[in-house]
Amino acid sequence: MLYPLKLKPVYKPKPWGGRTLKTRFHKKIPDGKIGESWELCCRNDGMSVVAAGKLQGKTLKELIGAYREKLVGTRVYEKYGSDFPLFFKILDAAGRLSVQVHPDDACARRSGLPHGKDEMWYVIGTKGNASLIYGLKGGTSKEQLNRAIDHHRILPLLNEVAVKPGDFFSIPAGTVHAILGGILIAEIQQNCNTTYRLYDWDRTDQNGKKRELHIPQALEAIRFGGETPQAPFPAAAKTKGGAVVRPGPKVKEFRVDEVRLDGSIENRSDPESFQVVMDLDGDGKIQYGPACDGLDAGDTVLIPSCLGKYSVSGGAKLLYTHIEQ
Repeated sequence: MLYPLKLKPVYKPKPWGGRTLKTRFHKKIPDGKIGESWELCCRNDGMSVVAAGKLQGKTLKELIGAYREKLVGTRVYEKYGSDFPLFFKILDAAGRLSVQVHPDDACARRSGLPHGKDEMWYVIGTKGNASLIYGLKGGTSKEQLNRAIDHHRILPLLNEVAVKPGDFFSIPAGTVHAILGGILIAEIQQNCNTTYRLYDWDRTDQNGKKRELHIPQALEAIRFGGETPQAPFPAAAKTKGGAVVRPGPKVKEFRVDEVRLDGSIENRSDPESFQVVMDLDGDGKIQYGPACDGLDAGDTVLIPSCLGKYSVSGGAKLLYTHIEQ
């Protein structure tokens, strides 16, 4: 029988990373600047492994192969087969990320990639007056941006937005964006890691070398003239059982909701799709049948589509992700 699968993170060093994953979530990160915790991933460059239970040590790839639609759901398996469609991270942006853009599906396929990268951000925590880059200023054309890059004058064309904990941001492919430091973010995205850098703050490594930029690819990928989604997304709260739920934005096929739990909330798995629970603050437990598993801040749990009824109880702030038709 499948059960709620708690997963081991994969940690990635980044020049903008920090140590907050350890101090806030008590994660056992390696030394150095750790910028990304890959909470749920099914990729050649990072693979989730089950952390506990009878399936401990099994990879997500192995489980999809063995359990197919019982794990990921009938609709998801029919569309994606053994390719898990989403990618879950926690980003510790102690410093500024590069100004970047991701390709949409059409742009990605022109470059030989299977699909592009739409993503969603949820702000977990901030330090000081935190902000991020979210889109270009209104009316910016491809020619204007290209000239600004040539003359090292890109910053005046970028739209800066103040952020606070609890903010949702939908980042459609083609949107120029950057996290500007002092922000802890949950990032949920299509399972693609293709990033085109426009600007990297003239940052150098220990050898004095700058990171590669991808100006032609970025200019091809940027969605010029389109309307940037409202930032942050206006998520209205509603009460459900022992929880307050704020539905977040729908991004491609998936939606992410914030759940502030103070008691218990009843759920049922979806036979057509998996669900994912991320615990961002506080502790709780997941009850399914006669079994009960603990839930700690920093845990990410994959709910199999065949699980049936389950409940989550305690005092915690959670993110629920599910695929919508």
